[in-house]
Amino acid sequence: MGLLLFFGLLIAIVWSLVLFKHFPSIDGQIYLFPILGYLVILAGAVFSSEFFSVGGPIPITIDRLILGGMVALFCLMILARKETIFVFNRVDISVLILTAVIFLSTITHDYTFLKNLPASRLLFFNLMPLALYFVMRNSRFNDANLKLVAGGLVGLGVYLSITAIFETRGLGGLVFPRYIMDPDYAEFLGRGRGPFLNPVSNGIFQVVGLTSLWMWWPNASYRRRVIILCLAVLMCIGIYSTFTRSVWLGLIFAAGLAVFRSLVVDRCRLWFFCRRLGEARAEWLSRLPWLELCCSPSLVKNYCLSNAIQMSPSLRWRTRQSCDRCS
Repeated sequence: MGLLLFFGLLIAIVWSLVLFKHFPSIDGQIYLFPILGYLVILAGAVFSSEFFSVGGPIPITIDRLILGGMVALFCLMILARKETIFVFNRVDISVLILTAVIFLSTITHDYTFLKNLPASRLLFFNLMPLALYFVMRNSRFNDANLKLVAGGLVGLGVYLSITAIFETRGLGGLVFPRYIMDPDYAEFLGRGRGPFLNPVSNGIFQVVGLTSLWMWWPNASYRRRVIILCLAVLMCIGIYSTFTRSVWLGLIFAAGLAVFRSLVVDRCRLWFFCRRLGEARAEWLSRLPWLELCCSPSLVKNYCLSNAIQMSPSLRWRTRQSCDRCS
């Protein structure tokens, strides 16, 4: 089954290189590279080397295969002038400097220690994430991409939470992939380690999924907010099932950011509503012809001028004209 999945994925990547060489976006709305980047993360999280790999000097896994195809496709787009490389900013330069320091530190020491362990960590933990970062940094995004990737992260977080709950509640028969409950990988067994075989990594991805879920809260309807709350409770139980204090602290910090964002958005909406209400009230007063008969001219003029600061320039000019007529 794993071999069939490998060859099927290989064929899909080859045809993707052919098709999307001329079509960098799908229907002009959803760009390809953000979706491929999410697939790299999903395959690396769920279908890692323990699930399937082809041996060799560099073991081939599903996520590495997708990443290689994505980098090759991005290079083709650059050569065809359908993608551009952005000017590096301070964050890009900092990432490059950090990677260069790690690279020099590795090659200037015994990188063959423990069967090339330092070299493999340099390749898989630093250079491959750098390639993914570089492609994502220079890819085009839109709202449809962001919503799709955020929804994918929420789905991944829900899956990891359910898996962690099953691990710690004695429901190992329902866990997928099966290697998660394999006693041959005895470290952290029974602590909600998930497909990463590590409760810290599993908890970090759950917190990322929960944070993505909270980003849907401000614009959600009542029914959607009920669904968001139910999923948030499920993911909080999954995060607790990792039994890792650092992950719990990350959850508290992420919850604080989400609450702060909700308060800021609500206050900005309230300020915008009050401003629009002030403009509408001033425009209504400036256009009422019976104010000249019902109120004293000086009172109307002072009231209109006191509200002029909340108006647009054109509305302020019309208000001043009405005030001059009242005078």
